[in-house]
Amino acid sequence: MKQAILITFSILHWFSVTGQNQVEMKWKINANDTLIYTTVMEQIDSSYFEADFGGVFSAIIDSTSDEHANKAKTMMKEINNAIGKTQYAVRLLKPKANLINIEMFTIDEKQPINLSDTQDQKETEMIKSFQQMIKGVVLRGSIFDNGTIHSFWIKRAQKNLIAMLFELPGKKVRVGDTWSLTTNLIGNDQNFVCDSSYYKNEVKLVDVKEINGDQIAVLKYDLKEYVNGVFNMPNMFGQGGSKPTIMSFGFKGIAEFSIDKGRWVSYDGVMFGDATGVMNTKQRVKYALFEQDNN
Repeated sequence: MKQAILITFSILHWFSVTGQNQVEMKWKINANDTLIYTTVMEQIDSSYFEADFGGVFSAIIDSTSDEHANKAKTMMKEINNAIGKTQYAVRLLKPKANLINIEMFTIDEKQPINLSDTQDQKETEMIKSFQQMIKGVVLRGSIFDNGTIHSFWIKRAQKNLIAMLFELPGKKVRVGDTWSLTTNLIGNDQNFVCDSSYYKNEVKLVDVKEINGDQIAVLKYDLKEYVNGVFNMPNMFGQGGSKPTIMSFGFKGIAEFSIDKGRWVSYDGVMFGDATGVMNTKQRVKYALFEQDNN
């Protein structure tokens, strides 16, 4: 008798843990509505990027005058500064049942690049052309309303961004459950030979709380990709060879999703990137979403 009671209690406890506390996160946008988020993507500390393909670029630069090399570096700095000042927004709309279209676009005129007095007309036009390239829609993709990726055809970097900002588990989950995003932060070709690697792709439901009658799911993001190996540089200008290379990229963040309203209440994260070898880079980029009032 006691054994039967214990078995019954265990079964009831199992059902209460596995079923009752499960929640389902889905995007809820009406057919005639548009959900818009102001999107923050900004450097939060100093960053840099350099490439070193076995001296290939060095050979090219060495064949030019110091004056031209300095002009090229100055132009790239001005372009990078302009990108850092760009402000974006993302619109989500529902073209058909179960599908959400996503468009990221610039929301203000580009801050003019401060052109140096030594730049000629050709260089000025080149920078202005670049300004035009980063206006308007800069990302276009789609997800299903359960948060899984629909636009499988887009470029890897754009799919990464959509996945980090808008992908949901696509199934019922309970506190403590984890799932992965459709991201691939590091991409090398056949020239890279990997010696060691580490991969973590985890989003975790850490809490479900109630605020003013609204169920809020709290998500924690922890993504990291690391590779250590050798990059075999192509033999150009007699500058081939191998270069030890380390790459480490990832993302950490906390977000709150309204289960009842089907949208983010808050979203904050930091993308980081560190690499040495074939490229030397250090980046820390803040990501945040703020819902706009469409009324």
